[in-house]
Amino acid sequence: MAAHPIIEKLGRIKDLGMFRDCSASEQPRFRRYNLIYGFNGSGKTTLSRLFASLGAGSRAATLPEEGTFEVHLTDGSLQACPDRLGALSGRILVFNTDFIEDSFYWNQGEARPVFYIGKEQAELAQELALATEEAVALQSRLEVASVAASSAERAFALYKRTVARDISEQTGLGRKYDASNLVRDYSSPPLSGYSELGEAELSKSREMLSQAAPMPKLPSIELSPEDMRQLVLRGCHLLKVSPAEIVLADLREHGDMRQWVGEGLRYHDDHELSSCLFCGNRLSNERKRSLHEVIDGAFEALIMNLKRSKIEVVECSARLRAIELALPRIS
Repeated sequence: MAAHPIIEKLGRIKDLGMFRDCSASEQPRFRRYNLIYGFNGSGKTTLSRLFASLGAGSRAATLPEEGTFEVHLTDGSLQACPDRLGALSGRILVFNTDFIEDSFYWNQGEARPVFYIGKEQAELAQELALATEEAVALQSRLEVASVAASSAERAFALYKRTVARDISEQTGLGRKYDASNLVRDYSSPPLSGYSELGEAELSKSREMLSQAAPMPKLPSIELSPEDMRQLVLRGCHLLKVSPAEIVLADLREHGDMRQWVGEGLRYHDDHELSSCLFCGNRLSNERKRSLHEVIDGAFEALIMNLKRSKIEVVECSARLRAIELALPRIS
């Protein structure tokens, strides 16, 4: 596996501090260990910032924007500021005054017992300080909101007691109606816009509650739905019966002939005759049924049932009318 390239030598350096314009031929090659020394202002800090730019992959903020530099690597490649500085990113660490200012977290002139070393840790410490300040501010707002909420709860409790007392006085319920009853009434069932009464309805309700005597009793409804159903069914059945009184009007006027007609009808039935032996006309089943109704007394029974049903219908109608009149009216 090929080794990562490292710095072989510095190339041209221009407009960086004391390095106005240094060519590559003037720069020595680096060894495994290198010692750079010199008087103050001889360019040591500038070189440290150059190496820090290589480690960061971008020009250090403390270097002049117009400055440029080149670095030759052992694989023959060239790193140049400001556009080509990525090959050694994250592989070079520099400890200089810039690192101290960026990494050590303390306030101006104040030393603290705990220090945050590293740029990332220092930024996190600053975020923590801001978050702490926000937490303190939020705690103050929470305390103010808690006081306001407690005040609102007390005011609402007083309002419920006042309203419940007004209702109990107007309805005459006394201590039987309190704030808990008011909350229950407003909670179940849910109230809607139709639940609100106008002043006229309220006055009428107050008058009713203030009456000394109760309202007169309503008459009990003495009418069974099943009885009405049976009455309707009987009426429908009677309306389907063919009235023999119309069909055999001539026979009704001659009652003495019923016995003779009856004996002849039984003879024709016993012998299953379809025509009358007396007149020779066709004797239909409908004619036979009508004759049987008259002879057997079914016709009279039909008449009686019709009359009785009529009486029942009239009585039922009268009871329904009485119930309708007894019901209270909506004014």
